[in-house]
Order: sequence, then structure tokens, then C-alpha cells
Amino acid sequence: MTSSSAEARSSTGSTTRSSPTRLMLLWAVPAGLAITLVGALAAWLVVDGMAALSALVGGVLSLGVFGLGIVAIRGLLSGPGQIVMSGAFFVFLVQLALTAGVLFLLSRSEQVSLMALGLTFIAVGLSVQVGTVVGALRARVSVDVDSSTSSVSVTPTTKGADR
Repeated sequence: MTSSSAEARSSTGSTTRSSPTRLMLLWAVPAGLAITLVGALAAWLVVDGMAALSALVGGVLSLGVFGLGIVAIRGLLSGPGQIVMSGAFFVFLVQLALTAGVLFLLSRSEQVSLMALGLTFIAVGLSVQVGTVVGALRARVSVDVDSSTSSVSVTPTTKGADR
């Protein structure tokens, strides 16, 4: 079994879960896609086809912004610990700037339904955040800090692996 498979065998023979980032994305992306499709369908039924297209754009934009944020945070966590908080804030600012820039450009078009786009963006963003939390909780990574040597060991646990 390779290390990139969904389940890896440890030296004791027990199974462990995938990496936390993989599980967060595996829970967040399908939830976001489902909400995107529901938002587009609702916009099409209530308003028209252009509103549905706007809702699809809002959902895809939200998935892209929050999905790249998860990947960026993973990169930050693998680096030096001193930059994690400031790096996370920088990721947040880039997400805001990217979103504001795209929304500003889209607001210039008279064909875009900003209500459908905005509502779907927010709904998908919330579902991605819920999926991220569920994925992180399912990863169940324990962190042990040894203060005498200033070392940190991260060990995936097998508790709840049957769920």
C-alpha cells in the first residue's frame, strides 16, 4: 500500500486516516459543489437563466477562494512556526482582495445577477467551512509537545477509524 492511498498501514498494523488537508478537501468540495448546483437551480427557477449562471459563477468563485485557502494554510503549517499566524492573516487578506476584485469586475456587467451570485457565494463559503471542520475532526491528529526539548510530534490516531 502506498503512502498516497486513502488508508495507510502503520507499524502496528492498524489503519490510519488520510492527511488532514485531504480529508478537509474531500468533505468541503462536494458540499460546496452541491450547494452551487442547488443555488443555480433555485436562481433559474425563481429568476432566469442569467441568474443561474451568476449563481454558478458565485459558487465556483467561493470554492476556488476557500479551496486555495486550505491548500495555502497547509503550506504555511509545513513551514516555520513563527510565520503561521501572520501567514494565515496574509492568506485571508489575499482571499478578500481576490474576491473583492472579481466581484467589482462582475458588478460592472449588467447581465450579472449580483443577488444570486452573492447568496450562492456566501452559502457555498459556509458549506466549505463546515466541510473543512468535519474533515479536520475526522483526521483526528494528536499533537504532543515536549517542553524539555522544544519538539513537537504529530501522530494520526486510529480512534474512530471505523466511522
